[in-house]
Amino acid sequence: NMPLPLPTVLQRLAKLLEKDEPKVLVVVGAGISAGATAAPYATWLGLLHHGIEYLVATEAFTDKRGKELKASLDAAFSPFDLKTALHHADLIEQNLTTPDTTAFALWLGAAFHDFKVVAGREETLDALSDLQQGGAVLLTTNYDTLLSEVTGLPPVTWEEHAEFLRVINRQRLGILHIHGHWQRPTSVVLGRDSHDRIVGDQDLQDAFKSLWLEWSWIYVGCCDGLDDPNLGRLLEWGKRWGTGALPHYFLAKADKADALAKRPDMPVNLVDVGY
Repeated sequence: NMPLPLPTVLQRLAKLLEKDEPKVLVVVGAGISAGATAAPYATWLGLLHHGIEYLVATEAFTDKRGKELKASLDAAFSPFDLKTALHHADLIEQNLTTPDTTAFALWLGAAFHDFKVVAGREETLDALSDLQQGGAVLLTTNYDTLLSEVTGLPPVTWEEHAEFLRVINRQRLGILHIHGHWQRPTSVVLGRDSHDRIVGDQDLQDAFKSLWLEWSWIYVGCCDGLDDPNLGRLLEWGKRWGTGALPHYFLAKADKADALAKRPDMPVNLVDVGY
């Protein structure tokens, strides 16, 4: 079968990838991990559910308390209420880190140690690997190792400032994890407190702003990206630059792309591409 022609809106982006060191950043969201693994806890909501179930299994929560929290958490995501969702995530995170961070590491291991791609669902990850081979830098909000496994590149978390900058400056290769990686528990951004830590990291936020201004970003699997406390703040800041900013691209299924296009808070430089 012949490949489908590239949408006109993406042809400019394809031209950028023809350069030796293209300033193209691919932001990989939970939708990619969910699609590749079919794991219910590949998404933020699913992982929070896993956390509640773990707390019930370890008797930190009663079964009744677990069911009540799950119901309340689901209500916070439908329709999505960021403030309430963060409140629930904070409660779960606090209990998972009790009595110490070792407990948190044990939970992360239980969630991700056998996190695997389902046979026949490798295509999107392979495509992301191809983009990386073509010179794009991969940045993810996911905690898992899928991108490292498909590219052979190590994870670099937001806590590692010098290494993060080296990846951006092409001094080394790596997968940028802006919400942490499960094998580095201190880096994992799950609840409100940990979100506050990364938002309050001014040096890192300055690096993000420089990236936003000078690189073309492609969002994939990021349906709730505009609502994320970290990326959402960056996009809000980016509105100040109006039509002078480089175009960024939001790839999603047609219904999600259409919904994004109708949002009044959509940045003017964000081009939605439905498929």
